[in-house]
Amino acid sequence: MSEKLVRTLEARLDAKLVETHISWLLLAGDLVYKFKKPVDLGFLDFSTLTKRRHACEEEIRLNRRTAPDIYRDVIAISGTEDDPVVDDARAPIEYAVRMNRFDDSRLLDNLARKGDFSTTLATAVAESVAAFHDAIRTGTPPAGYGSVDAVAGPARDNFADIGKLDHVPEDQDTLAALQAWTERAITDLSVMFSARRHEGYVRECHGDLHLGNLYQQGEKVVLFDCIEFNPALRWIDVAADIAFVLMDLMDHDLETHAHLLLNEYLAKTGDYGCLPVLDFYLVYRAMVRAKVSAIRARQDKTHGAALHKQATHYMQLASRITAPREPAMILMCGLSGTGKTTVARTLAQGIGAIHLRSDVERKRLYGLGPNDSSHRHGLDIYSPLANERTFAHLQSLALVAIESRRPVIVDATFIELDLRRRFTHMAERLGVPWTIVECTATQEEVGRRLAARTGDASEAGMAQYIAQREKFEPFDESEKAHVLRVDSSNVPPDLGRQVRQRIQPGTSR
Repeated sequence: MSEKLVRTLEARLDAKLVETHISWLLLAGDLVYKFKKPVDLGFLDFSTLTKRRHACEEEIRLNRRTAPDIYRDVIAISGTEDDPVVDDARAPIEYAVRMNRFDDSRLLDNLARKGDFSTTLATAVAESVAAFHDAIRTGTPPAGYGSVDAVAGPARDNFADIGKLDHVPEDQDTLAALQAWTERAITDLSVMFSARRHEGYVRECHGDLHLGNLYQQGEKVVLFDCIEFNPALRWIDVAADIAFVLMDLMDHDLETHAHLLLNEYLAKTGDYGCLPVLDFYLVYRAMVRAKVSAIRARQDKTHGAALHKQATHYMQLASRITAPREPAMILMCGLSGTGKTTVARTLAQGIGAIHLRSDVERKRLYGLGPNDSSHRHGLDIYSPLANERTFAHLQSLALVAIESRRPVIVDATFIELDLRRRFTHMAERLGVPWTIVECTATQEEVGRRLAARTGDASEAGMAQYIAQREKFEPFDESEKAHVLRVDSSNVPPDLGRQVRQRIQPGTSR
């Protein structure tokens, strides 16, 4: 394979040539032809025709999992470099991936840069990634992928590689602190890494799941251009996969969107067990970006200063991720239809909390999807035994969030005093602050909401609302000072600040 062949095809196909460090892409009308460069970079090897063909076939196999409408096939190029014949397998001199072209203005990184990245889009990303991760469930991964050494090695390599480059003193201090944090995390999380591998969370993932490899197609988001050249970089914890897009959103100053995406992803997968390892992978992803920028800064003298600044930026982002967070317990309280979930979702985005919804987790325990009807499946999921099972599960999830140094919102009616105490006493035992956000609405408004409700995890109707109102147990003296009442028809714009002041006394945010 040579650039001469690519240039000949560029003219023959009347195409536009786009070059990366490992590929040549010819944009020809509605099609794209992607050629592997004949390089051996250690972590990838395209040095022979056989290896390039295999890489092309792997690219098709892997990417058709998520983007079958883009990835068509592998084609052979025959003839000579001066007179090539496209899609001719008689005597191949090269292979290419043939793809359908799409509108790159819908790439999510472009949308983020233009300020067009909506909360609806963040939810669509969560849905697509969660569905993909569910579809690639597997048993024990092969070849030691996902082991402690496999996780720790690339993270340590980042620091070794960056350490060989020149840095200002401030960056050297930041690097030292991040390296020390990473080593502590590897030690502290080694059992967790092994457990997640054993439990099946190490799967043949995407591996390069940043905003530039996601695009909007109607109401859906499509994942494409996964890593085909090195299985070790895609056989990873699903947490490492989702961490890339979360870090990228943070990099684009879309942190509230990252919080929403994470909560939507967790609600769909139930993988709250990823929370203890998530910060490690967020830092790892930021440091990969820092390393690439630092290497490019050494190679590109013209743009060196800007690339050094970019590397510093990613190190500072990693430092922010490692900064201590203050966990807290927030109970959403109120009758059905009073807007608890809507308020909780907005509040979670604003304060970076994990949102646990009782209706969703209750159904998950019984093998139901959020919008499945328990009655249609003949299940009684609201019995006293089911209630106990649900709230014990919510407690266990809240504990995971708190131990991961995150505030947690538990979203339920909480009409019983003893049930509220179960969670507030748990918070006190753990030494974390707690508050209760009580949502209210007029009966007329509740009636309108419940009548219009479709596609919701809650199965409550007006009869349940009236029954809950009769059974509601008032707040006792130990609770009253912790209660923040919110009219869900007129939520104060500074609700997040009010809640922060309660769970983090002295804060002005």
